[in-house]
Amino acid sequence: MSPGDRLPSVGDLQREFGVGTGTVSAAMGELQSSGAVEVDARQHRGSFLVGRDLGRLWEVMRWRPMLGVLPLPGSLEFEGLASGLRSELTRLGVPVALIYAHGSTQRYEMVVTERADFAVMSASASAFLSASSSPTRPATEVVIGLGPDSYYATDSVVVIAGSERDQLPAHPRVGIDSASYDHTQLTHSEFHEGEFVDVRYGLLPAAVSAGMVDVAVWHRTSLGIGILDSRLTTWPLTQPAAQSLHGDLSHAVVVSLATNSLARAALADVDPALVEQTQRRVASGAALPLF
Repeated sequence: MSPGDRLPSVGDLQREFGVGTGTVSAAMGELQSSGAVEVDARQHRGSFLVGRDLGRLWEVMRWRPMLGVLPLPGSLEFEGLASGLRSELTRLGVPVALIYAHGSTQRYEMVVTERADFAVMSASASAFLSASSSPTRPATEVVIGLGPDSYYATDSVVVIAGSERDQLPAHPRVGIDSASYDHTQLTHSEFHEGEFVDVRYGLLPAAVSAGMVDVAVWHRTSLGIGILDSRLTTWPLTQPAAQSLHGDLSHAVVVSLATNSLARAALADVDPALVEQTQRRVASGAALPLF
């Protein structure tokens, strides 16, 4: 419930949980005396929730930590997102455990099957996965939406190749990670011709360097030591469709099950501006990542 909501009556709670008046009164008294909630009793109009402390509510419930699944922390953007979300939930007093999985499809599936309370992905991936999900499956919803550059920073997605652009074969071997919605969409938007070779995303620089593929789309801030290899070269995305898609993919979202009221309540109190502020500090090197 949110501050301002009218609380169920004692009678309603008795019937819902099959307990007596004394049990309901004791429970409400514990919630108020612990500081978990502040209630305003307005006589015949009923009682209303004035305020709540999520951290104290979590303690009273003795509930497990919230479990979030994020992209592998291989880029400054993703490290910053993990740090920002952890920092905000800690500020709210909500215990959280973060795990990491490659591919938005896998992360989305973990939420739908209730193996995770929330998942982080691009807004485009979330919209696609939600629209393509079976009507019989549990519905998800975006609980937190972040601004542009929160998932992929401007110009952070580039092309890596083993030769200069004008020296590529007419039909190059293009590395593609079919397990990643974002990478698949970007790759097909940038390269209309060629032989697409399935390569796990983290192995793409090595595959290009070893000559297994000629070219691939890559996230610049993930380059690491491999891109320093003299056999690799980079250039920006060239196709208008790929450039436009990169802009669409740049927004990060946090997705949860529509029926997961605990996760949605906690995440609704997260301040997106503070998440992005922490993300920028991590990306700039002003703060250490907390993933």
